[in-house]
Amino acid sequence: MNKSSNSKKIPITIGLAGHRNIYLSDDLYSLYENFLIEILKNISQKYPSSPLIGISGLAEGSDRLYAKTVLKAKENGINIELYCPLPFEKDEYIKYCASDKKDELKELLNNAKRVYCVGYEDDIRIDGENNLLNKPNQNQKERQYFRTDLFIADSSMILIALWDGKPTNKKSGTYFTINYKLNNLEDRFIYDTSKTRLSMEETELLQEKHILGINSPVLHICVNRENDKSFLCKNSVAYRELKLKDNKASYDIDFLQPYFYYNKNKINLNFLDDNQDINKINEINKEIEGFSDKYLDK
Repeated sequence: MNKSSNSKKIPITIGLAGHRNIYLSDDLYSLYENFLIEILKNISQKYPSSPLIGISGLAEGSDRLYAKTVLKAKENGINIELYCPLPFEKDEYIKYCASDKKDELKELLNNAKRVYCVGYEDDIRIDGENNLLNKPNQNQKERQYFRTDLFIADSSMILIALWDGKPTNKKSGTYFTINYKLNNLEDRFIYDTSKTRLSMEETELLQEKHILGINSPVLHICVNRENDKSFLCKNSVAYRELKLKDNKASYDIDFLQPYFYYNKNKINLNFLDDNQDINKINEINKEIEGFSDKYLDK
C-alpha cells in the first residue's frame, strides 16, 4: 500500500464500546490484546488500500485496552491511527482521572493522532474557549460519557463491543450503545463543529456516512466484569457479528458458542464480504492509490 496517499483516502473507522470495569487478569489482558490485534490485522488485510482509524474515548477499562492495542498494532506495521474523542477538553479530562492512572492517560493522549472534545450538554456552562465555568456534577459527567459513547458509535464503520453479553434496561452503557448502533436510531447524534472542534470537512464526512447508509457491523468479544466472573472461561473467548431480532441485539443463550470463534490460526471476517459500503470505500481508495502512484507521488 502507498501510505503517502493516506491523507487523500477515506479511512475505515473502527470504534470501541465496552465496560469500564472489565475483568483483566494478566492472562486475559494478553488474550484480549492479541485478539484485538488479530482483528485489526485481518481488517487491514481485507481492505489493503484503506487506512484504518481506531476510535477510543479513553475511559478506564475497555477503552484504554483498545487504545493501547491500536498503538501496538501501528508499531507492528498495521496502517492505523488512534483518534480520541473525549467527554471533556483534554486538560479537564486529565483532572478527573485517578491519580495513579494519569501517566497512562497522558501517554495515550500524546500518542494519539487526533484528540478532541465531543462538545458539552446545554446545562454545562463554558466560555468562548470551551473552558468550564463551573465543575460538572456526577450526573453531568455521566451524560458526557454517554455523549461520547454515541459519538463513537456514529463515527464507526465497524464497532467492536467488549461486552459481557447481558442485556440491561439502562439508557446508557455498553448494551445501550450496541442497540443504538444496530437499530440505526433516527435520533442520531448531532455534530456541532463549534463544540467538537472538528473541521467542517471532517464533520460533513461523518454526517455523510449516514446519508450513504453505511451498514455497520458490530463485533462482539465476550468479556467479564470485575464484579461478575460467573461466565469466565478464558479458553472460550469468542466473537460474533451481532444481529437484529425484534429491534434488539440478539445473541445465543449460551454466548460462549457464538457465530464465529477466535483461534490462533484464523479469524473469520467473511461476513464483511456482503458489506457493500465498506467494500466500495476500499475500491475508491484503490483508485486514489493508483492515481497517486501515477501522478502525485513521483
